[in-house]
Amino acid sequence: MEEKSVTLEILRAQYGVMAKICHHVRHGLKTPDNHITPECFAGIEANGLPRLSPAITVLHWGSALARTYETAEAARLWIENNGGTIREVLAGDPILGSTEIFEMFSGDVMTAIKGGMKNYEAVKTYATDALAKWAPRLEQTCCDIFDELEPGDNCLVVSHSPTVEFIFNLFAQPDEVDDKMMLKELEGIFLVQTEDGKIIVHR
Repeated sequence: MEEKSVTLEILRAQYGVMAKICHHVRHGLKTPDNHITPECFAGIEANGLPRLSPAITVLHWGSALARTYETAEAARLWIENNGGTIREVLAGDPILGSTEIFEMFSGDVMTAIKGGMKNYEAVKTYATDALAKWAPRLEQTCCDIFDELEPGDNCLVVSHSPTVEFIFNLFAQPDEVDDKMMLKELEGIFLVQTEDGKIIVHR
């Protein structure tokens, strides 16, 4: 499936009305004091986010850092201004913006990234112990979010780009892992939970 063709509506049609979908998107352009810029907030409120839909029913505050909260709030305004209704707001989870992730971005990892290796591939190669500690907690957080959703829900979760990239790799099938994944600003991924509880990832 081509990345640009994937929308919430296409996934809903593919997996049926019982599917529960999370749309993870990275947070917006930030100021030096870690807020999103006024221009970014206004742009999201006016234009939404790539592949965002008024069919979003649940909002998750991401890591609850100021910039993730603000990105989610701007998205909420766009959803409601375009005929959508948010039935529930879920609290943020620190693991989605945890500074622990930066323990994996030092030494050989940063050297590899500066040399052109992608984030996930560099960490997987040079920070295996840190990844083994952190990744299961991130995966469990995603599963916990799905547990909060009712059948038919669509949920927006805001995080930062390395975490979104890691989430993609956590739920991708072995032959689907994309070590060349490069997220544009405010681009995201879809996670779908089917009736049998399986979580599937789409870009």
